[in-house]
Amino acid sequence: SGHVDRFTDLMVKDPVSGECFRADKLLEDAIDELIEENPDMPAVEKEGHLRIQIQADAFSPAELDEQLVKYGCKASNDEPYGP
Repeated sequence: SGHVDRFTDLMVKDPVSGECFRADKLLEDAIDELIEENPDMPAVEKEGHLRIQIQADAFSPAELDEQLVKYGCKASNDEPYGP
């Protein structure tokens, strides 16, 4: 039926506000922002970013953390998010 018995979104926490965010959504939003801010980005580069965006919810925790750092996703105090 396609039903998933156990489904867990990877979350990160803002160390200042304590607010939690879905890590995959932060990555997807960062990639959207990067593409919007660079309208002249070469198509091949854009496709690479979109490929990462598409698989954002399939990354392991370590891979997702690596991508959040790569794309500069930071908490409100400009520090990396905590688990």
